Amino acid sequence: MTTRRTISLMTIAVLLAAACASDPDEQATPGLSPAGQSGGAAGQGGAAGAGTGGGPMAGASAGDQAQQAGLGGAGGMGGVAGMIAASGGAGGSGSGGMSGGVGGMAAGGVGGAGGMMPAVETTPTLYWLDINANRVMRSTDFMDGEVLVTRTGTAPDGVAVDVAGGKVYWTNMGSLFGSGGGTLQRANLDGSGVETIVPAGIAQTPKQMQLDLVNRHVYFCDREGAKVWRAGMDGSNPEAIVSGHGFTELVGVALDVPGGKFYFSDRIGKKILRASIAMPAGETGANRTDIEEMFVLGGSAMPIDLDIDHEHKMLYWTDRQLGTVHRAGLDIPAGETASARTDNEMLVDGLFDTIGITLDVANDKMYFSELGGNISASALDGSGLMRDILSSGSATGVAIAHIPK
Repeated sequence: MTTRRTISLMTIAVLLAAACASDPDEQATPGLSPAGQSGGAAGQGGAAGAGTGGGPMAGASAGDQAQQAGLGGAGGMGGVAGMIAASGGAGGSGSGGMSGGVGGMAAGGVGGAGGMMPAVETTPTLYWLDINANRVMRSTDFMDGEVLVTRTGTAPDGVAVDVAGGKVYWTNMGSLFGSGGGTLQRANLDGSGVETIVPAGIAQTPKQMQLDLVNRHVYFCDREGAKVWRAGMDGSNPEAIVSGHGFTELVGVALDVPGGKFYFSDRIGKKILRASIAMPAGETGANRTDIEEMFVLGGSAMPIDLDIDHEHKMLYWTDRQLGTVHRAGLDIPAGETASARTDNEMLVDGLFDTIGITLDVANDKMYFSELGGNISASALDGSGLMRDILSSGSATGVAIAHIPK
């Protein structure tokens, strides 16, 4: 559900006057449009800026660009003149509960004083990886795919997109058999400018990945290394934030930034787990004490990729061995345990080697891949299944992005 709030121009003028009088550093920076003013350390405006404005990035891109330019703190989006037409979505997040400084309030993330700009039109675009041909693929019409990057590193597996930053990221396993040499690469959204940002020799077998666009981090799992890694968006300062603990092969990762948690899967241990984004004081990835088992699955289960519907607080995952797609709540129901949860919904079955999953919550769609090369889609509840809407020689990671036209 999207919450809309409006602020009268008189109220906005008063707020702006007070803000400028109390802190002259918050005034507009020369050379930057008002819509780009970042809101400091206050937080992110709503659920990815969704609202009346056509696509998750409509309200977020300007503030994110300002953040990259160093004009805000850890996550201020939207600025003093954010777009009312794309006002804040389901609510703000962050330490101060404010969205974009003066302009937005936490519950609705209203864009701010100059918010009469029209919403930005976007094109839903699906990115996916061809693991055997070492390619990054893309489709804007969900009927035909194009090769975006013709030659990646060996065995690309996880993919994610930073629309505001203009980059697509992917991991390379380095070897189909986990013998090492894995890397992390990125390119411009048109496939140009390929660069390796995490070189071989750090992680053994990088797998699925996610981007934290608020705190500017990339997360990815390391299968044979049995680790979860985090690095800067440029690959700097990679650190193993989970290691040891008896884990076998970690593959999938998902981020709940507003909730301060990340989720990850151990495909051989048949588990889905979570821990805090903030490392407990005095602890390391090897001895952290905040790791929780969220699912302990039985039989031939093999959980792979993960994604989160933040609006409805649901975790989605694929199961390679079962050929299924599942969802459940982000938290264990009261009175239940990780090994006996009753809220595990099987949404889609009859698939083969199911790998990647990505959610387009605003449009009630999810997309998932099969290793044989097929991409399928359905509604978030699994209804309206459309099999094999796209194909390539093989398929692993998938990511949906809304690209401004």
